[in-house]
Amino acid sequence: MTTRIATVFGATGLQGNSIVRALLKDGTFTPRVVTRDVNSGSAQVLAKLGCEIVAADLGDKEAVKKAVSGAECVFAVTFPFGSESSDLVQGINIVDASKEADVHFVTFSTVPNISESSNGKYTKRRRRSKSTWRRPVSPPHASQRAVSSRI
Repeated sequence: MTTRIATVFGATGLQGNSIVRALLKDGTFTPRVVTRDVNSGSAQVLAKLGCEIVAADLGDKEAVKKAVSGAECVFAVTFPFGSESSDLVQGINIVDASKEADVHFVTFSTVPNISESSNGKYTKRRRRSKSTWRRPVSPPHASQRAVSSRI
């Protein structure tokens, strides 16, 4: 029997960790936890629960390719550690690597553009960059359904 792998970026954070725990409870997929620090306490806890732990920085396309290789699905949450463009670079790296690895399903956790959705009332840079990558990486036939909370 072939192992089915679900790669989870951001797995040591709140969102990713809840995805990993749901995957472990369900048992269909083996979670592949992607973290910048495989020796962190959070990563080690997940390893003890049966997750595969791999190191990757989302800004490093080759590392992202290795992280998604052999995965059937990917869950991704991006986080800018530097410039505003890093969410964009991270999103593109994940999509490109997933296409090259023939990943069947990719789910991104993102937010709408706060400036657009508030008609310019709010312009928080973090929120704006988080939504920026969706335009260049979404194929025209992709369906997107945004779920967000009200500010």
